[in-house]
Amino acid sequence: MISDVKGEYHKDQDNFSDAVTFCFPTIKKHDLLITVNFWNAFSLYLDDFLDKKTVDQAHYVALWKTYMANKVSTGSDFLDRMYNVLSGWLDRVLTPKLRQIHDQWFGEWLSIYDMMEEIKVGKGIPTLEQYHDIRTLDVGYIIMQIFIYASLEFDPDDYPEIINNPNWHLFNTWSVRNFYYANDVYSSKKETMQQQGKFTLIYIIMHNDKCDAQTACDKVVAMTHESWEMIYKYATLLAELDIPALNDYTYGIMCLLK
Repeated sequence: MISDVKGEYHKDQDNFSDAVTFCFPTIKKHDLLITVNFWNAFSLYLDDFLDKKTVDQAHYVALWKTYMANKVSTGSDFLDRMYNVLSGWLDRVLTPKLRQIHDQWFGEWLSIYDMMEEIKVGKGIPTLEQYHDIRTLDVGYIIMQIFIYASLEFDPDDYPEIINNPNWHLFNTWSVRNFYYANDVYSSKKETMQQQGKFTLIYIIMHNDKCDAQTACDKVVAMTHESWEMIYKYATLLAELDIPALNDYTYGIMCLLK
């Protein structure tokens, strides 16, 4: 599909498809799996594109916020064409409600892009709480949620016993933490080599706790293990509600995180 959009043969250095298939074993619908793969590739390309716009970055961030709000790009470059294809797929596989959540997330992510870039180059070091708030949005957990919702045709808002249950919120709170904890550990070497190592939890802990890299890394690993234990705990408690769709959802999230 990317080759078709680009108009020439395209092959990524990394195999996105196998990673997505492994992370979403519960997705059985072909169109949805294609969309998740395409979304993953587009998001990586967009982030890379904006990251390289060091001079006129604000202009392109604002431009893409407009494209996302309108669900269509008026540009003619590869990334523009790719987004328009993706937008069509999103309309095909997501409910209007899920599409709205998707577009809202992208707008919010773009709104903090300049802040994230400043942290990457060391212009400002956030507290652990501030970094948590940024990464909770930046990591895109909510996007993973909506694809799982779509695959299960599950809307938790249809179940008052779910959304009013504190275990539901705690399950997702610990899940998003686990998602970015693990991501920060595995990506820290790459970020450091790209001179962006300050935008990792390891560096934030080093700065705030005044410790060395190994101590900070050990702490993040311990936090990752703790968060997994909490995820399992709250998934078990939610299972007591005996709602099959909810059990499928928690299983899908846990497959993604593992």
